[in-house]
Amino acid sequence: MKHVNEIENIDTLLGTNKGESRPRGMSEIDIRNIDVSFEDNVREIYDGIEDLAENIQEHGLKDPLKVAPIKGTDQYLLVDGHRRYKALMLLLAQGVPFTRVRVLLVNPSPEERLAEMLITGIHKKTLHPVEQANSFKRLQNYGWSVQKIASMLSEDGKNKQNMVYRYLKLADAPEAVKQRCLKGEISHDTVIKIIEDTEGDYDTVVSTIEEAVAANTTVTETGEVVVAKVKTRQVAAIKKTKPITFMAKVRTASDELFESSEENEILEEFISLENKEASIEEIKAFFGKLTKKV
Repeated sequence: MKHVNEIENIDTLLGTNKGESRPRGMSEIDIRNIDVSFEDNVREIYDGIEDLAENIQEHGLKDPLKVAPIKGTDQYLLVDGHRRYKALMLLLAQGVPFTRVRVLLVNPSPEERLAEMLITGIHKKTLHPVEQANSFKRLQNYGWSVQKIASMLSEDGKNKQNMVYRYLKLADAPEAVKQRCLKGEISHDTVIKIIEDTEGDYDTVVSTIEEAVAANTTVTETGEVVVAKVKTRQVAAIKKTKPITFMAKVRTASDELFESSEENEILEEFISLENKEASIEEIKAFFGKLTKKV
């Protein structure tokens, strides 16, 4: 990283080259006038901030922060760019001589702001599935349908509908379960499988996961508690209080049988029939299409 004294033009460093054309709504403001609510952000994991700060110092701020003016004040609410904001504040703390930063002025509704953060989070520093799931749930609480959320994620929203359905199940899981996912102690997909296998009995979900995590927990000679990531097969070995449904068996078998992306897409489409309580005609159409593929 460059030493502060080696920086010749901090405006250039932050991507605010003089004379360059600016998109509509672009402005420069004092970063100290930006209010930030990390609780409202879709992201919960903020890693790699030092690397991002170094990249900004070396190459400039390529993507401006998105902020919304707070009516009646000279303050702005950060709408998008929380990781970049943290990196910029780190540079300030390290003595890099700048205060003004390039921003894009926007004025979205709360739900539009949430959708903006979600899309940026997915396409830049990828959001954890738990973070995505919580965001889907918040959009659903705003009245968004599964189809609308899926369409936001891709041009062909149909390919994402089953993902949204499954992630919403994860969003409803107890916070302790989601925290184990965020810590990497168990995968989000395994948690969703347990939820589906137990037909949404979250008490059983919690006890099953706690038992699986406990079985994978060791204490080193130094007293450090280490949890190895729980695998789907280990969970399947734990006795459930409810019988495993046919669809649950299909999902478990898919771990070993379905490896290619095309096969996974077929499985996802098959599972979606259950999620939306498909009609007999829709099921017949699926198997007709599947026969042609085979």
